Amino acid sequence: MYKNNYIRKSTFALALCALGFASTARAEEPDSLSADAASQVVAAFEKNNIFNIIDDFSKKSKGLVVSDDICANLSNDVFASMVGEDFEIDEEKGMEIPEFWDQEFGKSSDWEYQIMYGDEQAILRNTAKTFTQGREFTAEKSQVFENARMDLATLGVEYDERNFQIEIEYLMSMTLNDKDKTSTVERIAYRVFVYRKVGGLIVRGARILLGYYMDGTLQKVSMRWPRIVKQQLEFESLSEMDKQKLIEKAASILPTMPSMTDNLKGVIAEVGLEIRDGVLKRVVVFRPAETPDSVGPLEEVVIDL
Repeated sequence: MYKNNYIRKSTFALALCALGFASTARAEEPDSLSADAASQVVAAFEKNNIFNIIDDFSKKSKGLVVSDDICANLSNDVFASMVGEDFEIDEEKGMEIPEFWDQEFGKSSDWEYQIMYGDEQAILRNTAKTFTQGREFTAEKSQVFENARMDLATLGVEYDERNFQIEIEYLMSMTLNDKDKTSTVERIAYRVFVYRKVGGLIVRGARILLGYYMDGTLQKVSMRWPRIVKQQLEFESLSEMDKQKLIEKAASILPTMPSMTDNLKGVIAEVGLEIRDGVLKRVVVFRPAETPDSVGPLEEVVIDL
């Protein structure tokens, strides 16, 4: 049942993504297993109820039909409907560089957008209004949530709690005072993060970020929403042999990861979904627990089930 394993180092991924390369590397298996690593993997599984989550998802998702291709339907008209302004498509900008040939650029008096059809990403941002201008009054979080729900509907996402997760945070700004060496922290905008769920599990790599000024008006949209080819889910529960193989595989890989070797007891395990060539895959993700000394994105080990 368990299949492939991957190591993902997010810090390296940022540089590779800019060059257009994949950031996934196949892990090397050591000749012998670490008994300590195996016990820590078991402890991480038990602490996070991994096998129960896998079994529960297998039962809930059985026969579920899923499909999604929102980015393919994005257009000049969709963004014009969101912001109430007509856009002019910049034909020349899209043809200057071969890598941009599958992209669309649009601009209005106050907004600009870029749709990257091949990468299934899009960006829309206000180019005229500042954060200061957007703080004439403060909208309640409940109003921002309703605004986000309506904007998602315009994008083609009909929000419901079963299939999406929304998190609302503040964008903060810090101002330093050179005279008395004090600092002032203030809220300057709302950030609404939208995640896709299937059968109760988060789909990794699919996210929409909606930015709102403090007055509740839209400031930006940034999204990566990989398509899901229509499929009927048939994920099976793990047999005892499959579970043991998964534990052994994880125990053979984790000690090779520099960020996990020093603190195997702090390893966190999660069950999730990933989209590979339009198809949903079930995975277990391992990452080191964050500490006060943690800087930047942490390494991950992703094992297919």
